[in-house]
Amino acid sequence: MTTILLLALALLPAPYEPSGWFPAVIDGPIYPVLATQAAIAGTVKLRISLDGDGKVSAAETVSGHRLLADAATENVRSWVFVRCGEAAPNIEFTYVFKLEGETYARPRTRFRYEHPYRVIVTADAQHWMPSESRPTGNGK
Repeated sequence: MTTILLLALALLPAPYEPSGWFPAVIDGPIYPVLATQAAIAGTVKLRISLDGDGKVSAAETVSGHRLLADAATENVRSWVFVRCGEAAPNIEFTYVFKLEGETYARPRTRFRYEHPYRVIVTADAQHWMPSESRPTGNGK
């Protein structure tokens, strides 16, 4: 009986011990309006460096559309991280920009953070046309 109990205890998973850097302060990104008008979507990869306080000291674009990369870089610079375990001077960060649907109004941005270091940014494509051609709410 003792052998079975010891075997069962040995097979239990080890307690989860987080390691790395985790975001403590997250600012929501904004999908660039020009990108929604031009129907630009895609993935942006960044390499960020953190200082000892967990603030982003540098952010470098590794790949991605320039318009989206500028928005991702501006956003991640406002984040603050806390350390759980080893030091991580450089972190690979991914932003995925997606367009879903179409709107005549200002597109609404939605986002979610997926650890480790992935942000999904979603907005409606903004249908652009001259203001005199836009449909109005009164049927004219």
